[in-house]
Amino acid sequence: MCVFTPEAFVEFPVTISGSPQPLKISFAPSATVGDLKERIQKQLNKSPDPNQILAQNNEVLKNHMPLRRVIESPGSLILVDVELDVTVKTSANERFQVKVRPGETQIIDLMQKIEAELQVPIKDQKLFHGKTRLSDNPHNDLPKELVYSLNRTVDVFVPDYIEVTVENSASGESITLKIDKEKRLTDLAQEIPSYRNMDDNQEAIFLVDGRQLSPIQDTGTLARLGIFSGSRIKLEVRILFIRVFVTGLPQGRLTIQCNPLETFQDLLNHVQSRTKLKEIGGATFSTKGRNFNPKKDLDTLQDYGIEHRSILDFKKEKTRSSKGQQRRRKMRMRLRMRRRRKKERGSARNERECRFKELWENTEMIAQGNPLRAPGADIFERASSRVLTTKDPLWRAGGTTLQGHSYQLFEPTDETITLDPFKKVELVLRLVAREDEPDVKFPTDPCTPLSTLRPPPVPE
Repeated sequence: MCVFTPEAFVEFPVTISGSPQPLKISFAPSATVGDLKERIQKQLNKSPDPNQILAQNNEVLKNHMPLRRVIESPGSLILVDVELDVTVKTSANERFQVKVRPGETQIIDLMQKIEAELQVPIKDQKLFHGKTRLSDNPHNDLPKELVYSLNRTVDVFVPDYIEVTVENSASGESITLKIDKEKRLTDLAQEIPSYRNMDDNQEAIFLVDGRQLSPIQDTGTLARLGIFSGSRIKLEVRILFIRVFVTGLPQGRLTIQCNPLETFQDLLNHVQSRTKLKEIGGATFSTKGRNFNPKKDLDTLQDYGIEHRSILDFKKEKTRSSKGQQRRRKMRMRLRMRRRRKKERGSARNERECRFKELWENTEMIAQGNPLRAPGADIFERASSRVLTTKDPLWRAGGTTLQGHSYQLFEPTDETITLDPFKKVELVLRLVAREDEPDVKFPTDPCTPLSTLRPPPVPE
């Protein structure tokens, strides 16, 4: 036999915003949080919304969570409205309300609603909830203490604005800016479009009542720097340096940073020091169809329109040597040619003398009947077996002088010289006189040939 015992209901007190007393709902513990949420919405005559937040101890309860776990945890239940009213209190004691959707709204969404109401940019807002500064983390969700609280109030500090007029000295254009007086000069500069478009080689200087202020060096607030509402500020942009690219060099393109008040000669010195080239006699720089000579174009680079990131083509002029240098170069070339010819003549003379000496030694060995063949003996045998003429290079090795050292060898003999009519011996004599000697007188007698044997002398 089975006995069924019905489940006892449990009473759940639920806090509703705008209601002084909690709403009490009796529900079975076996049900879920989603079932309880639907019962509450039905009793409040609201459409079922599963995304509406039901919280306990500042924690969101999931729809699938059983109510037994809710009973085990102490703490009242809070039904958060789908759209909350957050009270914003300004530093000027002004109050107004904005609506936010919990679970979907971030801090920056709340700050955007404040900006639309107060006309205060988000970057100038200082938003607090209690002692927590919410504006430091604008992309975080709204804090749970704010969402689940019955007193949803935030404090926003509105800056004390001043209006200043900034005039660009280059273009003459003026702009009126609204800025917090506690901001710095760098914050004011960022509001100026021409300042944001400056190159890295430029510096901004603000002129205020005859004073020069630099955003980098003067770091005080605008109020401490003497800038108030109605102040007129002049902006000057100064060029600190220019960076030019020099092409046409052996090592390729060279980047040089120089002062715009320097000249082309200074630029040429930079090129020479960076490339470690020898002294450059002359050079030119060309850009956009114009040529500049460092020796003639003596004005500053900015006077010739050389700007930041300009490209200059470098060309080195060919040095022209003077007449004296050309004369010395020709003398050196002649001297080298003389030394070369003298060396060639000496080597040729040594070769002829060595061949003559070798031939003479072989002649003696063969005459003595020596069976050993000395080096070069075959040359002598080949020479003896043929008819020699005046064009034979072996016997006409060239003339020689009998003055000083000579390799001419003469051997006396008592034997009768046997004549060979098939051979010819030619003796060529050349008379040479010195410049300081008297003129040589030649005999006038008729010339008689040294030999009248056959064959007859070869005519010259």
